[in-house]
Amino acid sequence: RRISFGSMDKDSTYTFKGFLDEIRVWSKDLSDKEILKYYDHPLAGSENGLQLYWPLDENITNQLYAYDYSKVGNVSNGNHGKIQGNTVPSKVTPTKEQLSLYGLTDE
Repeated sequence: RRISFGSMDKDSTYTFKGFLDEIRVWSKDLSDKEILKYYDHPLAGSENGLQLYWPLDENITNQLYAYDYSKVGNVSNGNHGKIQGNTVPSKVTPTKEQLSLYGLTDE
């Protein structure tokens, strides 16, 4: 399957303008308890039902792929994404407070 973030195609007039900090795709509905457990910290990659995990770390330039950190056991799920189109790495680096375990970058 193909998933697109930002726009459906390069000619679309409806494109996303903003920052994506992290992308997680699950194969199941998360319970309220699971959402509270996972939403505010980095994942190990082996969480039950995790199919894709792109941390999208800041200030990585000239990268052609978003590498999938999700795995089953010690085997990567391999759902790497191709970075294309009008994607530009951010020069914005979160502050020390935003990088803390409970930091927020969406305010």
